[in-house]
Amino acid sequence: MTEANRTQNQRQTGSDRGAIETRDRSGNGSTTSVSNQVRETTTETLNGIREVELALDTLLAEDPEHVRRWQDMFASLANHHYFRLLWIGTLGSFAAMQMQQVARGNLAYELARVTAPELAATLLGVVSLSMAAPMLLFSVFGGLAADRWPKRNIVIASQSLMALLSIALAALIYLDLIALWHLVVAGLVQGTAFAFNGPARQSLLPQLTGAADMTNGIALNNAGMSATRVGGPALAGMLIALPLLGFAGVFMIIAACYVWALVLLLRIPAGYHADGDDESAEDRWGHRSGAEIAAGEGVLSGFRYMFASPVLRTAMLMGTIPVLVGMPVATLLMPVFARALLGDGYSAGLGLMFTAAGVGSLIGSFFVASLGRIQRRALLQMGIGFFWGVSLCILGLGVGLVSYPLTLVALAIAGFAGSAYGVLNQTLVFDATEPALFGRIMGIYMMSFSLFPVVSLPAGFVADRVGPAMAAVGAGGIVIAFVILMVLLNPSFGKLPANAAPSP
Repeated sequence: MTEANRTQNQRQTGSDRGAIETRDRSGNGSTTSVSNQVRETTTETLNGIREVELALDTLLAEDPEHVRRWQDMFASLANHHYFRLLWIGTLGSFAAMQMQQVARGNLAYELARVTAPELAATLLGVVSLSMAAPMLLFSVFGGLAADRWPKRNIVIASQSLMALLSIALAALIYLDLIALWHLVVAGLVQGTAFAFNGPARQSLLPQLTGAADMTNGIALNNAGMSATRVGGPALAGMLIALPLLGFAGVFMIIAACYVWALVLLLRIPAGYHADGDDESAEDRWGHRSGAEIAAGEGVLSGFRYMFASPVLRTAMLMGTIPVLVGMPVATLLMPVFARALLGDGYSAGLGLMFTAAGVGSLIGSFFVASLGRIQRRALLQMGIGFFWGVSLCILGLGVGLVSYPLTLVALAIAGFAGSAYGVLNQTLVFDATEPALFGRIMGIYMMSFSLFPVVSLPAGFVADRVGPAMAAVGAGGIVIAFVILMVLLNPSFGKLPANAAPSP
């Protein structure tokens, strides 16, 4: 911004203040005074934005390398309009999911304490299981639906159901009719909706970005989820505590987030493919034509395809075992770690621990996004998987030494590695799959993640038996050993270039 503009703004600001003071003294200009203050603040904000834009333009003009780096990091957003719409809408739906997790859990616990105080924790587990069970049972059917019908339409239908469900819960709370069984039924409905939403949404990503920008698109999608994970739960907790909102208000905000996502989804054409129509898209992916996959084939065709492909089979194993072992340590056992480190007053420290893991996850997603169109994804995934296991061991060391700073660093590193590992693995799964089967394979992929509540039980049991520190070290050791085992059993997997996975 030029000096002349600054002088002009200062003069305008001075005249505005003079007018405000004159009207205040006369006692009849309070409304205009507020209006001028808002106008002044808006002007200053816009001037500040212009100064930042000018500084960025100058920086990028002086160093073109910055331009290339930013273009690589946000390539899918810059190159694909419809992916951009999906991504912005996804921020709303992810925020809704994070807030709903907190609101549903807190509300269930409060209701359980009134209904059966001696079984409050057990009933809380029942509410959580009510959502996980349909995901486990119906994810493969959701994947089949994603291959047979427009993926965008399935996402719209499932998110519409989630929005209506949130409105219904808000109404029950407002009317003081809410009961614990309502949350169980809501969990069953939401779990079923998500069983169809997840495979359709995940398989829609490469359809909107094309093969070239797929890794970047998956990474940015994961970054959006990580960002909402950092702020969503804390925001939900603060909003629940507000007397004017409470649980009912939060569920209405959740519904509004879903509606925001729906508005943007409706602007995406149902049959759009970034690489062209269905047939040309399959050819560009480098796989055989999907025409031979009969429309009447059911969910078993996805399993047959997976078991017939050594590359896909390895990628699915790499994305399932380490995640099911490592993730419970970084989530379920977090309160146990905080209690061991900080004693009874661990609540504030626990929030910071979740934030550290979330920030690390966000950085990990952006790290993969910044790599551009990398060729050796499998090799990089193996290296990061080993690094992830090491970070879990460091986490156990921090807890064992009762070192809160070391634990925070380890959680951030584990979040970084776990996020980058997941993005790369999902990309490899797509690389090894024909587009005609994206939905079914994503259904199997999502089904494995629905096992998370099941494996959380033995993780807690181990932590009770050997202590949280040894549980973290043991989980890290299993991840390291599994990655090494996969390298030894399938050494050619790490040498695969991007989009070169052989068809079965």
